Amino acid sequence: MNTTLANHVRPYALAGAALLALGLPASPVDAGQDRPYSGRCSTIVTPISESQLHIAGDCNLTHLGAAKADTLQTVMPMGDPMMGMLMLHIVNDTTYRAANGDLLTMKFTGHGHLDLATGHVHYMGVESFTGGTGRFAAASGMASVEGTASVVTNVGQFVSKGRISY
Repeated sequence: MNTTLANHVRPYALAGAALLALGLPASPVDAGQDRPYSGRCSTIVTPISESQLHIAGDCNLTHLGAAKADTLQTVMPMGDPMMGMLMLHIVNDTTYRAANGDLLTMKFTGHGHLDLATGHVHYMGVESFTGGTGRFAAASGMASVEGTASVVTNVGQFVSKGRISY
């Protein structure tokens, strides 16, 4: 990663990681038992418009097992390209579906950069759990997320690690 870009993105990642390392609760009133959460997803990206993407994921997630992800993502440039890289602000809403049908919903906020020469995207941010159905009806918590994707192949992957209460 370009040193200049790393200096812009790293503070956000470090802040999110510090919050997770401290084990701070997602809210003053967490629902249920606080548990470790982690996992990974392989994704297929379908552009909807210049700034919106639909992302389908096959995941293996703690407390969900083999799960499907359904995501609507908004990506906004954070200024002009710099040294062949375009900085991005990324937000999305995702629903994970566990094998038994329980749903876990979350919101993601993060930053990334697009290499304009290769089409490679690297991103990181924080997902906040916002409830769901079944055992996740009152879920809360946070996880740090880091991943990559390609605007050439429309495939990607990410890993997440944090805490969840349900």
